[in-house]
Amino acid sequence: QIDSWWEHRSTSSLAAVARCISADVEGKIGACLGIVGPDDELRAGIVRYAGGAVGMLYVAEPYRRRGYGAALLRQATKAIEAKGDECVALILDGNEASEATFVNAGWEREDPTLKRGTGSRRANRKWVKR
Repeated sequence: QIDSWWEHRSTSSLAAVARCISADVEGKIGACLGIVGPDDELRAGIVRYAGGAVGMLYVAEPYRRRGYGAALLRQATKAIEAKGDECVALILDGNEASEATFVNAGWEREDPTLKRGTGSRRANRKWVKR
């Protein structure tokens, strides 16, 4: 379900997400988390990529504004810090909901002086927890 939410999905992205989750289950990367309702529906999720960055934080529309994204980010951050790894995320320019969630959790853009891209010039920017 996470892959279907992701606007950058491709024919190979489902396999990539599955590899991240499998590596997380094996304890290799940590911080692939989800919130599942009593109906077994995935309501929110976050993935940590094999390279270490956090991404794909998403909350399904009916469950937004309930703190699910913030809770997942807090737990992912704790898991990454517990492993002694650097907390890194990639956020697409203009993703205001994600940017606000990360700012409220104490994260910041690695280089805030970089000009934000727009339209086809939008880029993933590196965010860090200091």
